[in-house]
Amino acid sequence: MPDRPTDHEGRVRHWEGVYERNAVDAVSWYQEEPVVSLALVEALCVPRSAPVVDVGGGASVLVTAHRLGLRRRHGGRPAGTMTR
Repeated sequence: MPDRPTDHEGRVRHWEGVYERNAVDAVSWYQEEPVVSLALVEALCVPRSAPVVDVGGGASVLVTAHRLGLRRRHGGRPAGTMTR
């Protein structure tokens, strides 16, 4: 692994380069379907219009899925299939 820069500007350049060269699901924690998180938000009866912050979520789709009212399809459907 190449040495990472220690100065602030060098770190900024390094991570900007990482995100430019790689797909969003390859550089950070990523979950295509935030099933557990959506279930928790739903269990708390959080309105779709409520402000929601997904801290440390990487490239998260949680807030968008919640706002659109998406839910994971049940019954053995393939991953990546969410519905209203």
